[in-house]
Amino acid sequence: MKVSLDTTGLTVQSDGTFDLPLWLRIKCSSDERCSQNAAATVVSGFGADTARMFSRDGVTRGLLLEPPGKNLATEQDITTWGATGTPILSDAGSPNGDLETVSIEDDDAVLSEDLHDTNRFSPTIGPHVLSAWLQNIGAFQARIDVRAPGVFSQINFTGPDAAWHHEDATYGGAVSVVAGTIVTTPRTVGAEMGIARYWGMQVEADRAYPTSFMGADNATFIRQPDRLQAIGAALSSDGFFRVSLKYRPHYAQNETAVDHNLLWFDDGTRLFFRQVDQKLVLRIFGDDLTSAALVFARHAELLIVVEHTAAGRRIVVNGIETTATALPAFSVSSFAYVLGSSSGSEEGADLLLLDAQQTWWPDLIAQQDDHAGRVSRFIEQWRNKEDLGKLAQIYLRQCQDLEDAFFEIILKRCLDDAEGVQLTTIGNIVQQNRTTSDDGRFRSMIRARIAINLSHSTAEDIIKVGRILLQEYGEVFKLRDEPPAQLRVTVIDPLQSIDPDLLQTLLNEADAGGVRLLLNYTSTVKTSDKFTFSDSAGSATTGKGFGDSSGGTTDIGYLASVEE
Repeated sequence: MKVSLDTTGLTVQSDGTFDLPLWLRIKCSSDERCSQNAAATVVSGFGADTARMFSRDGVTRGLLLEPPGKNLATEQDITTWGATGTPILSDAGSPNGDLETVSIEDDDAVLSEDLHDTNRFSPTIGPHVLSAWLQNIGAFQARIDVRAPGVFSQINFTGPDAAWHHEDATYGGAVSVVAGTIVTTPRTVGAEMGIARYWGMQVEADRAYPTSFMGADNATFIRQPDRLQAIGAALSSDGFFRVSLKYRPHYAQNETAVDHNLLWFDDGTRLFFRQVDQKLVLRIFGDDLTSAALVFARHAELLIVVEHTAAGRRIVVNGIETTATALPAFSVSSFAYVLGSSSGSEEGADLLLLDAQQTWWPDLIAQQDDHAGRVSRFIEQWRNKEDLGKLAQIYLRQCQDLEDAFFEIILKRCLDDAEGVQLTTIGNIVQQNRTTSDDGRFRSMIRARIAINLSHSTAEDIIKVGRILLQEYGEVFKLRDEPPAQLRVTVIDPLQSIDPDLLQTLLNEADAGGVRLLLNYTSTVKTSDKFTFSDSAGSATTGKGFGDSSGGTTDIGYLASVEE
């Protein structure tokens, strides 16, 4: 038994939010928050307690969780800023889709014109991160910096003018900036006249990486922390747990200011990142299991599996395992917290996967002959009572066969473990007929059918079905929308995981009614067996198929591919 959240399978609502399962909730008292949803765009105006979707490329999506924050750049209206020279201001579309005054033009071939917002950080600011959304118009440079009067942090962005870009620069000096000034300059040299656009200017003190923009419609420029709250029993029903966590930290391993929690049941039962040595720590009753030191970049994907079971403790980070001996079960509270604690998130990240396996399910099977291990799970007042332990083991041995049969009945009716007739029965329940004797492939078909039954016919739903059906050989595929009512799925690799007719049928069922779905693929049929046409009499072709005159090929051929 398990609960699972996979953001690739969640539908993104029109307002840029996720609908979370009933056992999981976001708590955040701040409204008017923002989140990046593609390479060049931002969604703003999120209300309190909303689950914000985050994506840097518009494809890979995560659930955004952020710490408390404050933007010291509290004047975003550049028309109120001071000016050097007479730069020309104009309106343009901003990353959140609003039409705003964001464009600054320097038309003076001699004077380096700029806009500046003075005394914004009075009295002081020390280490900080400066970030902004920038867009060049022409082959010029968009520059923004914090000065007091020397430059302490600066972004010099020279890039394509096709879209907005989010850029940042960090100042880690110990000397505080006094009464700092934000300066925006659309190019570097006075003789280079040009245009640049600026939106979402942000300065965050005592942070080495940027978080989402605090501004837009947020008049306070302050964000309270997100708190991802799970029902405690969903992650641990009996004081043990096995949790898989996939997320992308928005910081590198050396950019965190403090220890921060990744999984929190209480102060004595938690998984956290220890800043001083950059290791993961699983703390149970004050006993720490630590991983090797981690090295990762911003937005790098991390997969962590953490276990506290009757068989022992384990941390696995991207395949690297650390283990320790077992400890007793803990008392499960009403709620547990992910990528943070009961106080909220301490660092910024987006969550991709949260999977919690109820540990009693496999552990009782794995421990079926270890009666001494079961005795070790006595509550404290009965532990280390030798005679009582021996008596309990006598009864446990007598009950073993019955318990084994009971759990075999249960497990053989779970999709992951079912075989043969039991698997066929599960298929019948979800209305998926068996068309193969291969249990592994039929299991994938059942998973695909479940995804189809839950589909809302979005592109994400179709992609999810495709991933399930092609998981055996991991073929890469792409989905293209061809208006007004046609989708094209192209399998890049030779198709081996499933029969192409069945793949097309199942993908089409995930599709919306009235929308045509085309499948392009290449088979693994060898060249000599491919269906071909002869262009002359006799055995002119090396394959099999039709000739255009008598004496051509007459052997049976196989359809090898479908081309556009």
